[in-house]
Amino acid sequence: MYFSDRVRKELRYLGHPARKRIIELLGSKEVVSITELRAETGLPVGTLYYHLDVLKDLIVQDEERKYHLSREGRKIYESLVKEKGLPVASTVVSRFLPGWLFIKVGENLGVAVLSWMIIGLLGSLLSYYEGGVQFLVHYGFSTLSGWLRALFFPISMAFYSVFNYLLVWFLVGRRVLASGFFASGIVYAPFLFIPILSVVAFDTFSVYKIIFLFIVIFAQILFLILGATYVSVVYGIRFERSLLIQLIFYLIASLAFSFLQLLNLINEPWMI
Repeated sequence: MYFSDRVRKELRYLGHPARKRIIELLGSKEVVSITELRAETGLPVGTLYYHLDVLKDLIVQDEERKYHLSREGRKIYESLVKEKGLPVASTVVSRFLPGWLFIKVGENLGVAVLSWMIIGLLGSLLSYYEGGVQFLVHYGFSTLSGWLRALFFPISMAFYSVFNYLLVWFLVGRRVLASGFFASGIVYAPFLFIPILSVVAFDTFSVYKIIFLFIVIFAQILFLILGATYVSVVYGIRFERSLLIQLIFYLIASLAFSFLQLLNLINEPWMI
Protein backbone atom coordinates (compact mmCIF):
# COMPACT_ATOMS: atom_id res chain seq x y z
CA MET A 1 0.00 0.00 0.00
CA TYR A 2 1.35 3.44 -0.95
CA PHE A 3 1.37 6.32 1.50
CA SER A 4 2.19 9.90 0.71
CA ASP A 5 5.09 11.62 2.49
CA ARG A 6 2.64 13.57 4.66
CA VAL A 7 0.81 10.42 5.74
CA ARG A 8 4.08 8.59 6.46
CA LYS A 9 5.22 11.49 8.65
CA GLU A 10 1.96 11.55 10.56
CA LEU A 11 2.15 7.80 11.10
CA ARG A 12 5.63 8.21 12.57
CA TYR A 13 4.60 11.12 14.76
CA LEU A 14 1.33 9.66 15.99
CA GLY A 15 2.16 5.97 15.84
CA HIS A 16 3.43 6.03 19.42
CA PRO A 17 1.06 6.93 22.28
CA ALA A 18 3.74 8.98 24.06
CA ARG A 19 4.32 11.24 21.02
CA LYS A 20 0.59 11.56 20.50
CA ARG A 21 0.18 12.60 24.12
CA ILE A 22 2.98 15.18 23.84
CA ILE A 23 1.32 16.78 20.80
CA GLU A 24 -2.01 16.91 22.62
CA LEU A 25 -0.43 18.51 25.69
CA LEU A 26 1.42 21.14 23.67
CA GLY A 27 -1.69 21.83 21.62
CA SER A 28 -4.00 22.25 24.60
CA LYS A 29 -1.60 24.14 26.88
CA GLU A 30 0.31 25.95 24.10
CA VAL A 31 3.53 26.38 26.13
CA VAL A 32 4.88 23.61 28.36
CA SER A 33 8.16 23.16 30.24
CA ILE A 34 10.12 19.91 30.33
CA THR A 35 9.15 19.49 34.00
CA GLU A 36 5.45 19.74 33.13
CA LEU A 37 5.85 17.28 30.26
CA ARG A 38 7.57 14.82 32.57
CA ALA A 39 4.84 15.19 35.18
CA GLU A 40 2.01 14.85 32.65
CA THR A 41 3.43 11.89 30.73
CA GLY A 42 5.17 10.06 33.56
CA LEU A 43 8.07 9.32 31.24
CA PRO A 44 11.72 9.13 32.34
CA VAL A 45 13.67 12.18 31.16
CA GLY A 46 15.75 10.15 28.72
CA THR A 47 12.68 8.63 27.06
CA LEU A 48 10.97 12.02 26.97
CA TYR A 49 13.94 13.65 25.25
CA TYR A 50 13.98 10.83 22.71
CA HIS A 51 10.34 11.43 21.74
CA LEU A 52 10.91 15.19 21.62
CA ASP A 53 13.79 14.57 19.23
CA VAL A 54 11.50 12.51 16.98
CA LEU A 55 9.00 15.40 17.05
CA LYS A 56 11.65 18.06 16.37
CA ASP A 57 9.89 19.16 13.15
CA LEU A 58 6.65 19.76 15.03
CA ILE A 59 7.88 21.55 18.14
CA VAL A 60 9.82 24.72 18.92
CA GLN A 61 11.77 25.64 22.05
CA ASP A 62 11.68 29.28 23.12
CA GLU A 63 14.26 31.35 25.00
CA GLU A 64 12.96 30.07 28.35
CA ARG A 65 13.53 26.49 27.09
CA LYS A 66 9.80 25.82 27.04
CA TYR A 67 8.15 23.90 24.21
CA HIS A 68 5.30 24.82 21.88
CA LEU A 69 4.04 23.54 18.55
CA SER A 70 5.39 24.76 15.23
CA ARG A 71 3.06 25.65 12.38
CA GLU A 72 3.17 22.10 11.05
CA GLY A 73 2.71 20.74 14.55
CA ARG A 74 -0.34 22.94 15.03
CA LYS A 75 -1.87 21.50 11.83
CA ILE A 76 -1.42 17.95 13.07
CA TYR A 77 -2.91 18.87 16.45
CA GLU A 78 -5.92 20.46 14.76
CA SER A 79 -6.43 17.32 12.70
CA LEU A 80 -6.47 15.33 15.93
CA VAL A 81 -9.07 17.66 17.45
CA LYS A 82 -11.31 17.34 14.39
CA GLU A 83 -11.37 13.57 14.62
CA LYS A 84 -14.46 12.53 16.58
CA GLY A 85 -14.27 9.85 19.22
CA LEU A 86 -10.47 9.90 19.34
CA PRO A 87 -9.34 8.68 22.77
CA VAL A 88 -6.68 10.63 24.60
CA ALA A 89 -3.43 8.75 24.37
CA SER A 90 -1.87 7.54 27.56
CA THR A 91 1.66 6.54 28.33
CA VAL A 92 2.39 3.35 30.23
CA VAL A 93 5.47 3.57 32.42
CA SER A 94 7.23 0.32 33.34
CA ARG A 95 6.49 -0.67 36.93
CA PHE A 96 9.79 -2.51 37.13
CA LEU A 97 11.97 0.57 36.56
CA PRO A 98 11.66 2.99 39.51
CA GLY A 99 12.48 6.13 37.57
CA TRP A 100 10.11 8.06 39.84
CA LEU A 101 12.33 7.27 42.82
CA PHE A 102 15.37 8.91 41.24
CA ILE A 103 13.24 11.89 40.21
CA LYS A 104 11.93 12.39 43.76
CA VAL A 105 15.34 12.00 45.39
CA GLY A 106 17.01 14.16 42.74
CA GLU A 107 14.62 17.04 43.40
CA ASN A 108 15.97 17.62 46.93
CA LEU A 109 19.69 17.98 47.63
CA GLY A 110 19.29 17.21 51.33
CA VAL A 111 17.41 13.98 50.68
CA ALA A 112 19.87 12.95 47.97
CA VAL A 113 22.92 13.52 50.19
CA LEU A 114 21.27 11.84 53.17
CA SER A 115 20.34 8.74 51.15
CA TRP A 116 23.88 8.57 49.76
CA MET A 117 25.39 8.84 53.25
CA ILE A 118 23.04 6.25 54.79
CA ILE A 119 23.73 3.65 52.11
CA GLY A 120 27.47 4.35 52.27
CA LEU A 121 27.53 4.13 56.07
CA LEU A 122 25.55 0.89 56.16
CA GLY A 123 27.83 -0.61 53.53
CA SER A 124 30.90 0.42 55.52
CA LEU A 125 29.61 -1.01 58.79
CA LEU A 126 28.62 -4.31 57.19
CA SER A 127 32.02 -4.60 55.52
CA TYR A 128 33.80 -3.84 58.79
CA TYR A 129 31.96 -6.35 60.96
CA GLU A 130 31.33 -9.07 58.38
CA GLY A 131 34.83 -9.14 56.90
CA GLY A 132 34.00 -8.81 53.21
CA VAL A 133 34.86 -6.14 50.67
CA GLN A 134 32.51 -4.54 48.13
CA PHE A 135 34.84 -3.39 45.38
CA LEU A 136 32.87 -1.44 42.75
CA VAL A 137 30.45 -4.18 41.59
CA HIS A 138 32.24 -7.26 42.95
CA TYR A 139 32.30 -8.80 46.41
CA GLY A 140 35.18 -10.66 48.01
CA PHE A 141 37.16 -11.36 51.14
CA SER A 142 40.34 -9.54 52.00
CA THR A 143 43.17 -9.64 54.52
CA LEU A 144 43.10 -5.85 54.79
CA SER A 145 42.31 -4.26 58.13
CA GLY A 146 38.71 -3.61 59.08
CA TRP A 147 38.75 0.15 58.57
CA LEU A 148 40.28 -0.25 55.08
CA ARG A 149 37.55 -2.76 54.16
CA ALA A 150 34.97 -0.30 55.45
CA LEU A 151 36.28 2.42 53.14
CA PHE A 152 35.88 0.34 50.00
CA PHE A 153 32.08 0.64 49.93
CA PRO A 154 31.76 4.48 49.96
CA ILE A 155 34.81 4.80 47.70
CA SER A 156 33.10 2.49 45.19
CA MET A 157 29.96 4.63 45.37
CA ALA A 158 31.95 7.82 44.84
CA PHE A 159 33.85 6.34 41.89
CA TYR A 160 30.57 5.21 40.33
CA SER A 161 28.99 8.65 40.69
CA VAL A 162 32.01 10.43 39.21
CA PHE A 163 32.28 7.88 36.40
CA ASN A 164 28.72 8.50 35.23
CA TYR A 165 29.07 12.26 35.56
CA LEU A 166 32.28 12.48 33.53
CA LEU A 167 31.33 9.94 30.86
CA VAL A 168 27.92 11.48 30.20
CA TRP A 169 29.53 14.91 30.09
CA PHE A 170 32.08 13.61 27.58
CA LEU A 171 29.51 11.81 25.40
CA VAL A 172 26.66 14.32 25.25
CA GLY A 173 27.93 17.36 27.14
CA ARG A 174 25.15 17.08 29.71
CA ARG A 175 25.60 17.75 33.42
CA VAL A 176 23.35 17.39 36.45
CA LEU A 177 22.85 19.26 39.69
CA ALA A 178 24.43 18.02 42.92
CA SER A 179 21.12 16.45 43.96
CA GLY A 180 21.07 14.33 40.81
CA PHE A 181 24.71 13.40 41.36
CA PHE A 182 24.08 12.07 44.88
CA ALA A 183 20.87 10.27 43.83
CA SER A 184 23.20 7.64 42.35
CA GLY A 185 23.68 6.22 45.85
CA ILE A 186 20.40 4.34 45.51
CA VAL A 187 21.96 2.18 42.80
CA TYR A 188 24.26 0.60 45.41
CA ALA A 189 21.41 -0.44 47.72
CA PRO A 190 21.24 -4.06 46.38
CA PHE A 191 24.83 -4.64 47.50
CA LEU A 192 23.83 -4.12 51.15
CA PHE A 193 22.20 -7.56 51.23
CA ILE A 194 25.33 -9.43 50.13
CA PRO A 195 27.36 -9.21 53.39
CA ILE A 196 24.26 -10.05 55.44
CA LEU A 197 23.57 -13.20 53.44
CA SER A 198 27.24 -14.19 53.31
CA VAL A 199 27.19 -14.84 57.06
CA VAL A 200 24.54 -17.52 56.55
CA ALA A 201 26.20 -18.90 53.43
CA PHE A 202 29.65 -19.50 54.89
CA ASP A 203 28.71 -20.57 58.38
CA THR A 204 26.70 -23.51 57.07
CA PHE A 205 27.02 -26.11 54.31
CA SER A 206 28.89 -25.50 51.06
CA VAL A 207 25.67 -25.80 49.06
CA TYR A 208 24.80 -22.35 50.32
CA LYS A 209 27.86 -21.00 48.57
CA ILE A 210 26.22 -21.83 45.25
CA ILE A 211 23.04 -20.07 46.33
CA PHE A 212 25.11 -17.13 47.49
CA LEU A 213 26.81 -16.96 44.09
CA PHE A 214 23.43 -16.60 42.38
CA ILE A 215 22.46 -13.91 44.91
CA VAL A 216 25.60 -11.93 44.05
CA ILE A 217 24.90 -12.25 40.33
CA PHE A 218 21.30 -11.14 40.89
CA ALA A 219 22.51 -8.10 42.86
CA GLN A 220 24.86 -7.19 40.02
CA ILE A 221 22.07 -7.48 37.44
CA LEU A 222 19.81 -5.35 39.61
CA PHE A 223 22.66 -2.85 39.93
CA LEU A 224 22.95 -2.60 36.13
CA ILE A 225 19.20 -2.11 35.69
CA LEU A 226 18.97 0.50 38.44
CA GLY A 227 22.07 2.23 37.11
CA ALA A 228 20.69 2.42 33.58
CA THR A 229 17.40 3.76 34.95
CA TYR A 230 19.25 6.34 37.04
CA VAL A 231 21.35 7.65 34.13
CA SER A 232 18.36 7.64 31.78
CA VAL A 233 16.10 9.57 34.16
CA VAL A 234 18.58 11.95 35.76
CA TYR A 235 20.84 12.68 32.80
CA GLY A 236 18.14 12.49 30.13
CA ILE A 237 19.68 9.75 27.99
CA ARG A 238 17.96 6.90 26.20
CA PHE A 239 17.78 3.75 28.32
CA GLU A 240 19.73 1.66 25.80
CA ARG A 241 22.65 4.08 25.84
CA SER A 242 22.44 4.32 29.63
CA LEU A 243 22.67 0.54 29.89
CA LEU A 244 25.75 0.57 27.66
CA ILE A 245 27.40 3.06 30.04
CA GLN A 246 26.68 0.70 32.95
CA LEU A 247 28.20 -2.22 31.07
CA ILE A 248 31.35 -0.18 30.45
CA PHE A 249 31.56 0.50 34.18
CA TYR A 250 31.05 -3.20 34.91
CA LEU A 251 33.88 -4.13 32.53
CA ILE A 252 36.27 -1.62 34.13
CA ALA A 253 35.28 -2.85 37.60
CA SER A 254 35.87 -6.49 36.60
CA LEU A 255 39.34 -5.72 35.25
CA ALA A 256 40.26 -3.81 38.42
CA PHE A 257 38.93 -6.62 40.62
CA SER A 258 40.97 -9.19 38.68
CA PHE A 259 44.08 -7.06 39.18
CA LEU A 260 43.53 -7.01 42.95
CA GLN A 261 43.11 -10.78 42.87
CA LEU A 262 46.48 -11.13 41.16
CA LEU A 263 47.98 -9.10 44.00
CA ASN A 264 46.25 -11.42 46.51
CA LEU A 265 44.49 -8.47 48.11
CA ILE A 266 40.98 -9.83 47.43
CA ASN A 267 39.68 -13.35 46.92
CA GLU A 268 36.38 -14.61 45.56
CA PRO A 269 34.23 -15.71 48.55
CA TRP A 270 33.31 -19.10 47.06
CA MET A 271 36.99 -19.89 46.51
CA ILE A 272 37.65 -19.88 50.26
